[in-house]
Parts: sequence; structure tokens; C-alpha cells
Amino acid sequence: MRRLLSFVFLFFVLFLPLSPILASGIGVGVGSGKITINDKLKNGMVYKFPDLIVINTGDRESNYMVGVSYNQDQKELLPPQEWFTFTPDRFFLNPGESQNVAIKLRLPIDNVVPGDYFAYLEASPVIDDEDGVATVGIAAAAKLTFTIAPSNFIEGIFYSIKYAFEEFQPWSIIIVSILGLSILRTIFVKFFSFDLRIKPKKKVVKKSK
Repeated sequence: MRRLLSFVFLFFVLFLPLSPILASGIGVGVGSGKITINDKLKNGMVYKFPDLIVINTGDRESNYMVGVSYNQDQKELLPPQEWFTFTPDRFFLNPGESQNVAIKLRLPIDNVVPGDYFAYLEASPVIDDEDGVATVGIAAAAKLTFTIAPSNFIEGIFYSIKYAFEEFQPWSIIIVSILGLSILRTIFVKFFSFDLRIKPKKKVVKKSK
């Protein structure tokens, strides 16, 4: 019995103090607590949010991942996770280091419910276990709010084309210019004719008196 009590006492003395030390070694923070989009978004739009800055606030290195989370009791609409793109969505940080994460929201062309939306842009430490990726259990997040205005399918197509044109400049300008020149050439060939053949100059023979 005395040995058992000694073992239990030794366990509490040696092992329990290590738990808060290990847990406190991993930390995470974000550079912004709230992101509010004042513009009214519409179907087909692609919106680039300000970068989310993720900081390793602990004293241990760790992998991190970024995603979207929700409040179960919120009254606002929930934006689906597939609307968001995070670059990078997973990365490694040493203690005190930070990472800028680019966030892009791409709205579908149709089947979008207009209204006020709310979500958390959440960063959390992760570890690689035998079953894959597991979160450590702590996280930091920025609140995101935006509004989607009513729009139709035609507007969705328009904004999708507009974004593609802006995103792929200058190649989009080059392609449109080539197509425009090709159309003009076709019109001129169809309605106008040009004779560009080079003819030799006729010699003038002077008559002798």
C-alpha cells in the first residue's frame, strides 16, 4: 500500500506539472480582430480580402492551418467554405514568426441567397498524427461580415468575365486585341478590295527630232 501511494504521489509531482508547460508552448494569434466588407457583393464576383496575419505567439515551432468556422447561434447567413480560397492554407512557423495569408471569396454565378453573412476566419496549430492532421485545440480568429445584394444569372456571368479579364492581365488585353484585329481584317477583306501588286514602271521613249 505504501508503495502504491508513493507511486501516485510521484506521478502527480513529475507528470502533471508538464501538461500546462507543454500546452502553453504552442500559441496562435491573428493580426486583425474584425474584417468588414462595406461593398455590396453580387453573383459571380471575386473579392480579395485584406491579408490575414497569423502569428506564432508560443515558444514552440508548429504547423498552422487556416479555414472558416461559424457560430451555431448566429442570425446571419453562413458562407460555404468552398467559396473561400486561402493562400497558403497551411504553413510552418517558428516562435515569434508570422505569415500573411491571402484570402479570396468567389461567389457562384447563381443559386446565391442574398443577405447578411458572417463567419470566422480561423487560424489554428496542427500536428501530424498517425491518422492524419489533428488540431491542437486552440485557435485565433477574425470576424468576417459582408452583404450579398440580389442579382441574376446575367449579372453573374458579367462579373465572372470581368474578373477573369482583370485577373489575367496583360494576357487578356493581348488576346482581346488579337481577336479585335482579326475581326477588323475579316470585315475589310469582305467589303473592300486592295490591289497591292507591284508593277514595273513603264519606260518613256523620247522621239528624236
